Amino acid sequence: EIYTLSLHDALPISLAANLSGSVFIDIISDDSHIHKPSVECVQIAKGNKCYVASGMELSVFSGAKISLNGYMLQRIYYIFEALGIDTGNMTSEFDISLAMYLLNPNKKQEELVFDDEPARQLSMFASAEDTYKNCGRKFAKMTALKKSLTADLKRDDLLKLYTDIELPLPKILASMESAGIRVDSDALLEAGAALGAKSELLAKEIYEAAGEEFNINSPKQLGIVLFEKLKMPGAKKTKTGYATNADVLDKLAPDYPIVQKILDYRTYSKLKSTYVDGMLPLIDEEGKVHPHYRQNVTATGRLSCTEPNLQNIPVRDDEGRKLRKLFSADSPEYILIGADYSQIELRVMAHMSGDEGLIAAFSGGHDIHKETASRVFNVPLDEVSPAMRSNAKAVNFGIVYGISAFGLSEDLNIS
Repeated sequence: EIYTLSLHDALPISLAANLSGSVFIDIISDDSHIHKPSVECVQIAKGNKCYVASGMELSVFSGAKISLNGYMLQRIYYIFEALGIDTGNMTSEFDISLAMYLLNPNKKQEELVFDDEPARQLSMFASAEDTYKNCGRKFAKMTALKKSLTADLKRDDLLKLYTDIELPLPKILASMESAGIRVDSDALLEAGAALGAKSELLAKEIYEAAGEEFNINSPKQLGIVLFEKLKMPGAKKTKTGYATNADVLDKLAPDYPIVQKILDYRTYSKLKSTYVDGMLPLIDEEGKVHPHYRQNVTATGRLSCTEPNLQNIPVRDDEGRKLRKLFSADSPEYILIGADYSQIELRVMAHMSGDEGLIAAFSGGHDIHKETASRVFNVPLDEVSPAMRSNAKAVNFGIVYGISAFGLSEDLNIS
């Protein structure tokens, strides 16, 4: 379908009186999650007409009963939420990015393109007429994609998953992003200073053990110190020097104290750069961060969290736990809750495989990793050690995600 364009129709005049039903929508914005998003223009296609409005009041959308079609609808919902627009009556009818993701979760999501031009780069066109023409081409392509992707989802028996589970989420995730999470910035600065001091102390100890100062963060210099000067075993040559990744250093750490210090130095440095230096610029004037939650990034279907990534803050060491305490609910009347499904992947595997042992363990409320350890190591359940259970857990989840024999041996440090 080709949309006829009206250069003289202003969006509020043409649609405000009858802003309902199914529409295609896009908003050209700076997409800021630190301050209020700045909107350049709103583009809507309804019926056979395309409307573009610059500098308009978005309040015309507040309370509108519309079904949204577009690419990455979560962006649209977030902009509305962040600017105080009531989205209660809005629903998601079709999100092209989610359909593409379900059909090929391993493929990186790209910007929607039309006539070989990125859809997000409309500001590059100088005249209003060019902007309108490209807007029309974009929505025409979206319409065609909606039809073809719907057919593909039906073909692959994914339409119910798409409609019932994936499609309602963008609105919820956008609301979570807009609400944000409160951060104690003063305590964050203090934590950064403490991590920096620990890194500096470790650096001095590393220099003393090495007999010289060098750039600890340089794999090339570190490799020379460890494998040429200190003659450590297990050297692996690469194109740029020696391999000094965590897998290599973990094997050396038990026998060489300097290596453990290097690993600790890396931990403290990463915590400071990622969760202190990297997070401080992302805190808004209300003392909150507004992460990007993406449902169409990971191949496994898990949510992705970026800017900042709050999913990877360590929980098993003291420094990570201290950083986690810096996040709080909005007021004393509320608390933050961490919740997770109990071994959901293994339960799905038990159901789909029909494995009697797995089903019996779950039905009986047993510890599945302890059960596996008991069988793997041939010991009674009450003699399974924490280390045995940990290894069995790596086996269980490794199988679910298709780990190779080599990968499992590396994870467990076995032959």
